[in-house]
Amino acid sequence: MQYVKVKVIKNSKVAAQIFELQVEVDLGHVKPGQFVLLYPKGCLLPRPFSIGDYVDNVLTIFYKVVGKGTRELTKLQPTASIYLLGPLGNGFDIPTHHINVIAGGIGIAPFFLLKRVADDVTLVWGVKTKDEFFGLERFKGWDIHLYTEDGSHGMQGMATDCLNTISKDTILACGPIEMLNQLIDFAISNNRYVQVLVEQRMGCGIGACRGCAIRRRAGGYFHLCEDGPVFDARTIVL
Repeated sequence: MQYVKVKVIKNSKVAAQIFELQVEVDLGHVKPGQFVLLYPKGCLLPRPFSIGDYVDNVLTIFYKVVGKGTRELTKLQPTASIYLLGPLGNGFDIPTHHINVIAGGIGIAPFFLLKRVADDVTLVWGVKTKDEFFGLERFKGWDIHLYTEDGSHGMQGMATDCLNTISKDTILACGPIEMLNQLIDFAISNNRYVQVLVEQRMGCGIGACRGCAIRRRAGGYFHLCEDGPVFDARTIVL
């Protein structure tokens, strides 16, 4: 697999510090939970981003501005180009029955693509404040529960506050490490099948540099790009 130069179609702000980037590219078959690498201008290493949506050769990525790489991405204008590698990684194992989705902040990104293949879904999405929600209309038909830490919209609290009342069906989750650790503890304590998408920086994205290691609970290490980024929560230590 090689990097390809892709054309920017759209790059606009959709929420507080969150942008929607669309590029034209033929990725073939993609699964919710897979990712791509983008090479922002002036950056030594590429940046990984979950595939947000993909239809008719238009790839959508949602990203939050947190550092040099994402600041460079905000400068991209339509008709500009950027180098991309993907799709990479292993996506979610999507059950045929009801699914629970738990998302924290920008961790909602991989679930826009899930909406295209799953209808019977309960979505629990938590953010710090209401200005961080975006794209809610795209989840029409799902059972949606919203949380804000400051109580500005929906229920006050964290997305993981739902764990005591959520159904016993499979959980798919993505969000900050603190949230994933809560889900790991929950999965182990209750012997529940919880799939977590772990996001962190990586180098090559194809298993060559071995720079994206996380601990395997049974000993040794997983590598996000090869073994993940989606894992059974009971098998990893973050």
